[in-house]
Amino acid sequence: MSDAKRQATAFNPKSTALRRKLWVRMQTPDGPRIFFIWSRIFKLLAVLLVLGWLGSATALWAFVRYHRGVSNVSFVDIAFLPLRRDEYRATLGRHHFATAKEQLSQQRWGEAIFNLRAAVARTPANLEARRILAAIYQQSNQPEPAMKLLEDGLMYAPKDPAYLRETFGLLQRQPERVLRQSARLLPAEPDRDPAHLFITWQTAAALHALQRDDESLALIKRWQIDRNPEGRQLIAAIAAAGGRHEEAENIYRQQLREDPKNEAAALQLTRLLIRQGRTEEARRAALLRTLALPDSPGAAIDLLNLTWQTGDKESYHRDANTYLQKHKADERALQMLASLAAKLTQPELAATVLATAAAQGHAEAQFRLSLLEAQCAAADFAAAVATAEILTGLEPLPPRFASAANFLKAWAYLGRQRPADAEPWLQRGLLQPRLEPAQLQLFAAAYEKLNAIPAAGRVLAAAAALAPDQAGPLLALVEFHARHEQWTAAEALLPRLLAFPEPPQALVATIREKSAEENARRQALAVARAEEQARIAEAVRAEAAASAEAAALMAGQVRAELAAEAARIAEAARAAAEAREAADRPPAP
Repeated sequence: MSDAKRQATAFNPKSTALRRKLWVRMQTPDGPRIFFIWSRIFKLLAVLLVLGWLGSATALWAFVRYHRGVSNVSFVDIAFLPLRRDEYRATLGRHHFATAKEQLSQQRWGEAIFNLRAAVARTPANLEARRILAAIYQQSNQPEPAMKLLEDGLMYAPKDPAYLRETFGLLQRQPERVLRQSARLLPAEPDRDPAHLFITWQTAAALHALQRDDESLALIKRWQIDRNPEGRQLIAAIAAAGGRHEEAENIYRQQLREDPKNEAAALQLTRLLIRQGRTEEARRAALLRTLALPDSPGAAIDLLNLTWQTGDKESYHRDANTYLQKHKADERALQMLASLAAKLTQPELAATVLATAAAQGHAEAQFRLSLLEAQCAAADFAAAVATAEILTGLEPLPPRFASAANFLKAWAYLGRQRPADAEPWLQRGLLQPRLEPAQLQLFAAAYEKLNAIPAAGRVLAAAAALAPDQAGPLLALVEFHARHEQWTAAEALLPRLLAFPEPPQALVATIREKSAEENARRQALAVARAEEQARIAEAVRAEAAASAEAAALMAGQVRAELAAEAARIAEAARAAAEAREAADRPPAP
């Protein structure tokens, strides 16, 4: 900048001579003096600040757009980030979600999960991202994070029907959580809002699951959800649970008369008849369901199952072939038939379904898994081992099916009396038991039938640990220990069992009695063992004393013999000396 000297004593910043100058040095009566033109300095600083801000914003925008790949990022959001933080986070959330969907299509699961989490964190109202991530958690047998994820999203979609159905459908696993959410979402007074009616229905179902049927019926009456088909079906379920089968049956049949395509009512009626042992009637109900819903694979599978149970094998095989030809292009429908073949112990049908699926280009792994299950159930363990080895080389299964595959492979090798080969698969299954406790109990029963008692016990222990709030798995483990007279192990579980309502008192008494007897036997055995050890020690001491006495006597004898021998030797030496002396003495003259 200029450092010109001026003789004038008057300072005028608007002077043309001072144009484009920020300060000037001038002579004054008091001597030289520097004058700053502050208005220009402030303007220059403002310009520099704006240029620096724009440059930094441009650099950051370019970094986010080109380096991080957020192609739809707005320069305005970057430039005014403190004021447009929410808009910028929403842009990042949409970017992460779009990236996650692309990665899911490429089966890059780990990266997709990371981006889905980032999408939910930045855009909590993205319900689709929450649903996809929750589905992944469920497939990995992680229901707790899935429920938490969907629960947290309810505040953004309190009346979204699809989101409510998915969330409460998952929360029904823990009815207490349904009650907590309904208390937060429902108004104090009943209304006819569809979302509120749905939540009320779910709440009544949760109360029924908790065996609080009186409260459930009162809630149904108060909100008048018995006007809806779902509410009437819940009333029927409560009646059936209370032993009022005729009332429940009448409700289901009335609903089917009103709507023959009411699949839920048809399914519940079929199940109710099966529980009562009315298999033929259940089959007729299932047949009517298939006539009303001819394209429903589920209806056809239920009819096939009941046809088999009634013993009509000819119709069963004919209908199974018809089903196979009709639904061969539907991978999910074929999987249902393969699962039925495994359930009914039909490896031939499972193999046929596998061949059909392969011919249609469907992925083989899950069909071969059903074949493996059917072969194990049929005790054809040689074929099961061969299937297990083929299955190991196929593409990875989803986590839930992979866990089942581990236990099935262990079952196959145990059946072939190859416990060393079964152990690695059993360990894999136990490390991540991504199955329901009831499924683990079925595997334990299969192992127990093969007399693989330790393996069965480990699987039952895993089932009890997987559901610590359920009495059933723990009771199964206790009964297992009792069957195999492992009374101490059974007694150790009694405090946990007694914490549940209505524990089996007869079993508890038996375990305590047998455990006391076993402890008494152990104590008696310990006492007998101690007495035996004492007797042995006393015998050893007596034998040692006798041995010492015999040794002392023998030592005395040896000493006496040595002394006598020494005396004889000395006497002989003396005699020899005397003889030499006599020989050396000169003869007498």
